Amino acid sequence: MTPRYLSIVTILTAVMALGACNKSDAPSSPLSPSPLPAASGSPSSGATISGVVRLDGASMAGMTVSVAGTSLVAPVDSSGRFSLTAVPSGDIELRFSGGTVDTSLAIAGVTDRDQIQLAVTVDGAASTVTSSQLTSSDRIEVKGAIANLSGACPDLTFTVNGFQAVTNASTRFEDAPCSGVQTGTKVEVKGTRQANGSILAQKVDVDGVGPDVRPEVKLDGTVSGLTGACPDRTFTVLGTTVVTNSATRFEDGTCGTLQNGTRVQVKGTRQSNGSVLASHVDIDTPDVEVKVEGPLSNLGGACPDRTFTVAGTAIVTNSATRFEDGTCATLQAGTPVQVKGTRQPNGSVLATSVDIDIPDPDVKVEGIVSGRSGACPALSFSVNGTTVVTNSATQFEDGLCTTIQNGTSVDVKGTQQPNGTVLAIKIDIDNPDPDVKVEGNVSGRTGACPAVTFSVGSTTVVTDAATRFDDGSCGTLQDGTWVEVKGTRQPNGTVLAAKIDIDNSAPEVKLKGTVAGLGGACPSLTFTVNGSAVVTDSATRYEDGSCSSIQNGTRLEVKGPRQPNGSVLATKVDIDH
Repeated sequence: MTPRYLSIVTILTAVMALGACNKSDAPSSPLSPSPLPAASGSPSSGATISGVVRLDGASMAGMTVSVAGTSLVAPVDSSGRFSLTAVPSGDIELRFSGGTVDTSLAIAGVTDRDQIQLAVTVDGAASTVTSSQLTSSDRIEVKGAIANLSGACPDLTFTVNGFQAVTNASTRFEDAPCSGVQTGTKVEVKGTRQANGSILAQKVDVDGVGPDVRPEVKLDGTVSGLTGACPDRTFTVLGTTVVTNSATRFEDGTCGTLQNGTRVQVKGTRQSNGSVLASHVDIDTPDVEVKVEGPLSNLGGACPDRTFTVAGTAIVTNSATRFEDGTCATLQAGTPVQVKGTRQPNGSVLATSVDIDIPDPDVKVEGIVSGRSGACPALSFSVNGTTVVTNSATQFEDGLCTTIQNGTSVDVKGTQQPNGTVLAIKIDIDNPDPDVKVEGNVSGRTGACPAVTFSVGSTTVVTDAATRFDDGSCGTLQDGTWVEVKGTRQPNGTVLAAKIDIDNSAPEVKLKGTVAGLGGACPSLTFTVNGSAVVTDSATRYEDGSCSSIQNGTRLEVKGPRQPNGSVLATKVDIDH
């Protein structure tokens, strides 16, 4: 039987009103971890689903459990037990019906020969599924309120519906951090049964808060007295001290957007010292936008936090400022800009957008580079007797700044400077047509990207930072990869690759199963899935986890091409939690 999780959906159903005589005065008790009814031996095909139903205030008489869309139906005996066999594979819906009860459970991913045990409590007043435990092999789900909480994050111990659960650094929390788990908090725990009977939690979904958590506080006003550094800020709103932490969510801004005078709406819980721990901060961005344009002056600070003046108005930028037609580093004294932003209490404008006006080039020069000096991005060289200089705003086509060498053919567009030099706005690098073409399988790959050496047939190929790749990247190159190389023959007989086309036509292999024989270190792992060797590299993509999530026993699906040595090079790994 394949270990997996079951997905359960509880559906509220309309019920006819019950008379007081049909409703027990005794409160319904939660399900205890007593053994569930054992399922009968697996049939020749199909799954077996068995369990126990407990009703609060309704009779078991005439109740049945059926599989929607099939003829499968089983009676519920007087003790609430039932058993269904030959249940078809796939996503199914169990229907509990009889008397005033009409409730459904959706179970996803049932497979042939599974044995599934359920425990369900139905509230006769509202006819809802109020608690459940699902087990499949050594996996288990438990829902309920936390009790007997002990330990410190990430290592907690608590009970849910009588089951003891433990967490560790690998446990994932949803809808709240580990610190949000408190006595009385309602949770859904998914994990594996341990030898001592406890559940090692792999995932904890936090559903609401327990009765001991203080009610939510709402504050709407202006920030003052701001101190601290993100994510741990402290400020005052309407005379109340507010604190934030890494769990605080921000809307219409970030923690860094907070400034004295910023208008906010805070939601959080009152702490014992009277402050409010913010769970949510909604930043009110004023509708009134300020626009100023002109050449900038008085440039100060360092990216992303720059200060400058435009048309007599002080401008500040931060990490949230957007730049158009340039970057923060493009800003220079005298650069024409159009700034949009919001007026701050001190009269400055916090820039939300800076549009850099790059003038049309008034000089064009082409020819061969000579007299190259300086270091990227600040180069100086001559083209046909004209001195050309570059900076961080210079754009390069068909190459990089480092591609510029004495003898390189270039087409320069820029602006004439007062000293007679040309400040290059754009440089087109003229790469001569490659004089060598080779194709075949890569072998003998050595080096590290971008400087890789390999052989194609009897030809040695080398790459550098200027090599362009189609249908892949430098990291895609592996022994056995089919490539077409275009480049220039070097004096030592090697080919310096200008362009490499990677052939990804190898058929894709899909493997699904459990990891075994794990070796290596991220990103370069080796393991087997259903007897097939799998390797990962820096180009492998992961879903529902990361490279470090892979352990012996992890269930996953691998996609990738078969390599000449029979292994599968994983392009994608989907981790099944």
